[in-house]
Amino acid sequence: MIYDAHSSALYADDGTFLHTVYCPMALTPDQLDALYPDSGDRHCHQCKRRIHRLDGLSDEQAKALFRADPRACIFSTEKARNIVFLHRREQREGNREGLPVIRTARNLPAMKAAHQQGFRLLLREVGTAPEEGEIKYIVYQHRDTGEIWWSGDRRDAYPIERWSDQDPEAWELVKNWFYARSDQPFPLAAYLIPKDLPPHTSVFIEDVIEDERLMSWNQGNSERIHATEGFWTGSALRLGSFEAAGLCCITPPRLSFP
Repeated sequence: MIYDAHSSALYADDGTFLHTVYCPMALTPDQLDALYPDSGDRHCHQCKRRIHRLDGLSDEQAKALFRADPRACIFSTEKARNIVFLHRREQREGNREGLPVIRTARNLPAMKAAHQQGFRLLLREVGTAPEEGEIKYIVYQHRDTGEIWWSGDRRDAYPIERWSDQDPEAWELVKNWFYARSDQPFPLAAYLIPKDLPPHTSVFIEDVIEDERLMSWNQGNSERIHATEGFWTGSALRLGSFEAAGLCCITPPRLSFP
């Protein structure tokens, strides 16, 4: 089998399209629970689904799996000898030093799940939100805990009730009412910072949110950075190595974490 990490498409060795690999929770294999001691499959505690391991499966076995369940959830590991992984060069070769990896969540349920697992969330906007869409959102983040709250109903537009004794200043507005469409990237994403990551640590950011330019041509064409080294100061995430000049700083405004 052949997996294209850029398009998330899985193909048979003969080029036949098999499946689009997609996790609505943006979980990685190490965040899944073992199903049985004698099984390579795993269990998702968020979706309550079985996650099938592709390691060792033939193309025909994979085709049979997707015929039986077109929505099957799958994963593989680096030990898979039956799968060729196609990565962008900077994603494949970038983390040569084995730095701690900063992952990215690109939907609200994934961000909520990450926060419940102990990650700090650094939220950032993605491109320009569509002027109309299938659903609308308003998103807040708690200044102290980092928890996020959202609503899709204008009648329920604040995390706490007006008569609540909670501090009304405890929640910060991340993004006011905006639309989202299933055929376009979600307008918000978040870097997931492990809570035990020490300040002043060099890291590897495997999925860069910002449109930072990697290179450009004389007619204006350019290619963006997809993955890069970074630096965690303890309160801000910087793109680029610690020694590099002109680092791009990413920090959660006015948020404090315990």
